[in-house]
Amino acid sequence: MTSQKHHHHTEVKYMVSTTLDRISDLPWNAMHNILGRLPMEEAVKTSILSRKWRNKWQCLLDRISDLPWNVIDTILVCLPIEEAVKTSILSKKWRNKWCSLSILHFQYDHRYDHLLGTSEDRIVLTNNLVKIVDHVLLLHQGQVSRFFLELPQPHNIDPWINSLSKKGLTELILILAYKRNPAPLIELCPGLFLCSQLNKLQLIGSWVFEPPLSFRGFTCLTFLCLYNVIISDGDLDKLFHSCPLLENFRSIQSFGFTALRVVSPRLKSFKYREMGQPGVQDKRLVISFENNPISRP
Repeated sequence: MTSQKHHHHTEVKYMVSTTLDRISDLPWNAMHNILGRLPMEEAVKTSILSRKWRNKWQCLLDRISDLPWNVIDTILVCLPIEEAVKTSILSKKWRNKWCSLSILHFQYDHRYDHLLGTSEDRIVLTNNLVKIVDHVLLLHQGQVSRFFLELPQPHNIDPWINSLSKKGLTELILILAYKRNPAPLIELCPGLFLCSQLNKLQLIGSWVFEPPLSFRGFTCLTFLCLYNVIISDGDLDKLFHSCPLLENFRSIQSFGFTALRVVSPRLKSFKYREMGQPGVQDKRLVISFENNPISRP
């Protein structure tokens, strides 16, 4: 009986091996088609079938690797930045793919929002995020069209913005998610005002918007959102005059100014919401529209 079982086992093993060899001997395009129909996890598992199959699954990576860069970039930017970086271990071709991402998105893990009750907790989350941003920007090559950053507490972002100002940045979103009052005031670094190609700018948090005297304006800016931002009358007026293409402006709970004189010939959308701030709540805000479609009857 034992001999029969052994014989049967050997026969089955031989049949499986023979079947694998028959599949392995198929034309490469047929093999490619078979593997392409499997989920990636299952395709990788075929590497344990035999020596012939050890590296067959990597053809799927080669197929993706041979796609145009704009397609690969679109795929990678859909991943969390940590996962995009991990693709560097897939193969030699993928080692530096993530280093040329055109969109960079960084935010702290909101699953730990309930831990933000103490300054120590915020420091830990911030430092973890800072390490990731430092690593990515240090190795990044090429242009960056969009940069999204959300910090749980203030941190010096000047080196990052200075680096981005040289990468053709067109969209910038900075969020300071500090949920305790009073929130610290953070001055925007001069490098921000060198991002001359900006098309969209969103500042959310207690940022102080104070451009340097050398500021020549955002001549390409079409969308501007200031949420809880501090900006003076003079700087706001200068900002409007230096953004000739501005079409959409939002000021929500921002303060530091007493008048809002909107000078923008292309303005199509305007949103303003006030907040009660010491020194501002008793003042009457004057809003006027000049030389733009909204002011026309």
